[in-house]
Amino acid sequence: MKFSDNNKLGQCGFGTIYKEMFCDGQEVAVERLSRNSEQEELEFKNEVMLM
Repeated sequence: MKFSDNNKLGQCGFGTIYKEMFCDGQEVAVERLSRNSEQEELEFKNEVMLM
């Protein structure tokens, strides 16, 4: 994926959120995780498990 500033939707605690498109044309929001700390990665994984 190409993470372009033109597709940037916002910033959150875990990284930057971008609008991207699958090959079939479906639009999705993709979060590109920052590499700040392992604690943030663990918290993100826990959040995904709750969903």
